[in-house]
Amino acid sequence: MILFAILAALHITAHVTPLSGDTGWDYITTDPAMHRVFVAHGDRITVIDSATHKEIGTVLANGAHGVALAPDLKRGFSSNGRGNDVTVFDYESLKPLASWKTTGENPDAILYDAGSKHLFTFNGRGKNATVFDATSGEVVGTIPMGGKPEFAQSDEKGHVYVNVEDRNETAEIDAKEAKVVRRWPLAGCESPSGLAIDRAHRRLMSVCENKIMAISDIETAKVVRRHDPHRPRRAHDRHRSEDPSPLPADGETHSAREAGRPAEDGPGHVRGHRAGGVSGPVRVAERGWWVARSRGHEREGARSPCETQSRE
Repeated sequence: MILFAILAALHITAHVTPLSGDTGWDYITTDPAMHRVFVAHGDRITVIDSATHKEIGTVLANGAHGVALAPDLKRGFSSNGRGNDVTVFDYESLKPLASWKTTGENPDAILYDAGSKHLFTFNGRGKNATVFDATSGEVVGTIPMGGKPEFAQSDEKGHVYVNVEDRNETAEIDAKEAKVVRRWPLAGCESPSGLAIDRAHRRLMSVCENKIMAISDIETAKVVRRHDPHRPRRAHDRHRSEDPSPLPADGETHSAREAGRPAEDGPGHVRGHRAGGVSGPVRVAERGWWVARSRGHEREGARSPCETQSRE
């Protein structure tokens, strides 16, 4: 109810879409080109039309965590934590095509890199990443992460970045070579999970369990700013920051509040937030923002009725 009160005060229209099934949820992935929203939803991927807010299809998945889309290959992929596998499905019809086994337990985040045509699953209990040839399904590598990998992002220039939750660090992967090439500590950040990228300014934004956001400069591999949304901003705070670039304003393509890819250049992704049973928003250009929540529960993946919300 608090969320709806805030939306009303801001004169924002909210749409609620109930989801079939009664299991928990995890990542949301948006596809503006196809006007679709994919919600990882327990034993399935639920697909919603972002224009009509109606459920238009499902992809069965054993412990669904996330979705990666490869429009150039006409394929989509889901990471299945209980099945320790990937479901491959047709990009347009959503029809299942194949199942690929991962080399680590509990595949969680999933990412497709178009440049290398590699598909990455980040395996939580396995503490590694499986790298598939996304065209053939062949495993081309297993990357030891040294800890529990969480959400990942691509700079679309051959590098993949992933939070390593239990080491409080970010790792950089060479997408083509399938190996870690750099790591750096996220000073002041505890248990980083969600990750956003600002490709224009070469910044990574890691969301931390201690309720701050650590902003890293990709070039220097250092945290240059920590943003605490609960601390009141003062006029001189801007000058005390180590980061010369300001946080993007609301409505900009690379807003720090968009925990995913910019809507204008392809699918967006968001990690289920651990507070209030609500996932952080991901923007769909023509239909505003989407969040997912488990009604009446405050932990991610709670086994309860689920729904999505969008606001314009």
